[in-house]
Amino acid sequence: YLKWLRKGQIPLIPAKKPVPPYQLAIQRLEELRNEHLCERGEEKEYYTRLTDILRSYLDKRFGINAMEMTSTQIRHMLQANDETRLSKRNMEQVLETADFVKFAKVRPLPEDNTRSFNSAMQFVEDTKPLPPVDQDKSDSPAAPAEKTSTSETEK
Repeated sequence: YLKWLRKGQIPLIPAKKPVPPYQLAIQRLEELRNEHLCERGEEKEYYTRLTDILRSYLDKRFGINAMEMTSTQIRHMLQANDETRLSKRNMEQVLETADFVKFAKVRPLPEDNTRSFNSAMQFVEDTKPLPPVDQDKSDSPAAPAEKTSTSETEK
């Protein structure tokens, strides 16, 4: 133990588990909501951070390097991905509003800010990973009982 300690290696400290992308995105979205940037007139900062959260989520969840892409490129990648195709509309709404605010210096209405946040939250919820199905549950005694009951009704 002393050898490891002198080398700077401490084997007894457990490594921290990485936070899943879904939970990290939800946590960061809630933090952004609680900062009330739009109420203080900092719409550009608000939309920059909102899109950064979504881009980071896309990178960690789907492997789409969205941090280095334009909004149009992200739209094309979302269309190409089967898991994101259905909820693409929410992401497009956020990206479109964010582009207007960041590059055209448009001042959005409070309803637009709320709609963009809700669309971002809905996109993350829609693309939430499904919990893994346990193999033990399919091998449980209830599964063969169901098979026998259906086979008895066929006879």
